[in-house]
Amino acid sequence: MRQTTAILLTVLAGVLFASWFFTYHEKVIRTEYVGYSGEARVNDFLAAEMLLQELGIDADSRSELVPSDWLPARYDTLVVHASEPFAFGTELNMLSGWVANGGHLVLLPPQRETDFAELVLDAFGFMLEPVEIDDAEDQEEEPAPDGEDEEESFDYILDLDSTYVRIRSHEDQATSATLSDEKGIVAARREWGEGYVTVVAGAWYFTNFNLQEHDHARLLMDIVAGYVDEGKTWFIYSTAFPSLWELIWRNAPFVVLGFVASLILWLWSRAPKFGPAVGPDSLARRSILEHVRAAGNFAWRNRSAADLVASSTAAILHEAERRHPGLSRLAPQVQATQLARMTGMRDSYVFDAMFNQDHTSHREFTRLMKVLQRIRKNL
Repeated sequence: MRQTTAILLTVLAGVLFASWFFTYHEKVIRTEYVGYSGEARVNDFLAAEMLLQELGIDADSRSELVPSDWLPARYDTLVVHASEPFAFGTELNMLSGWVANGGHLVLLPPQRETDFAELVLDAFGFMLEPVEIDDAEDQEEEPAPDGEDEEESFDYILDLDSTYVRIRSHEDQATSATLSDEKGIVAARREWGEGYVTVVAGAWYFTNFNLQEHDHARLLMDIVAGYVDEGKTWFIYSTAFPSLWELIWRNAPFVVLGFVASLILWLWSRAPKFGPAVGPDSLARRSILEHVRAAGNFAWRNRSAADLVASSTAAILHEAERRHPGLSRLAPQVQATQLARMTGMRDSYVFDAMFNQDHTSHREFTRLMKVLQRIRKNL
């Protein structure tokens, strides 16, 4: 098949596929939830902060709380997760002193399970107890009493389906206000010096997604502005950032598994193998003539022909000195005559080889070396 024909068939197949695709498929608009944007992506309490500001209560938020670096002013309200940055030592003492001086501390459950939260809650006389949550299908709403309108009820309506803990106070410390259901206390407050400590069983009541549900906004208002000195409300939306490895595992687990598998395979390939050692292949022994030939070629390429000819001539004279002492001190013609007599070769042939040496070309050099070797053998 010619190249032009193949190209035409490919183009035709593409046109047919495009016609089929656009005939039986059409563009549609699909709506997908992509989450919050801007600051709401990282600040779960942004809606609560904006609500308080609209109601005339000064509110702000920070990303973390380290008491030794920063604490709010006196009579301010601090809404924060119980976490490790202020769980013990000087940090906890500074936070406790700020509350005793008139501050209002609202403690929320930790963002993840940690023993540090128990230390913080225990320091203020509280603890969290897990409870079992019944299935929503098994729960039946209790009807209102006869003649009583449900909207006139002053009870809180909270979404407790995901509230897996209840609050318990130390027996030797009394609470000034509590909010509870049949399973236990959902919110509790006690005086602490000149200030107050409030503990809520669920932080998600006040998050951006759930604040508008049920009476969550009402509960927020009663906590930060009910029976406490008015001040600025501070929301600490992240007091315990996850570690780098936790973030990597949470967002790219398959990349981590692939890297670990590759590392194991690399270590396995680099590990020593068991079994008899395999020795190197034995090399065949080469002839000495190959080395001589290689040395000659090397010398010829490096313009050392004159040295080879001179050494061969000196070797001939040294050999001839044994039979004719003082031969090297004679005139060249006489030396050639004596060498011709000893070797049985012509005088002119020997004289040209010994004294009229021509090694300008490869052929002449080869011929000259053959003659010198013949003279040496005949001595």
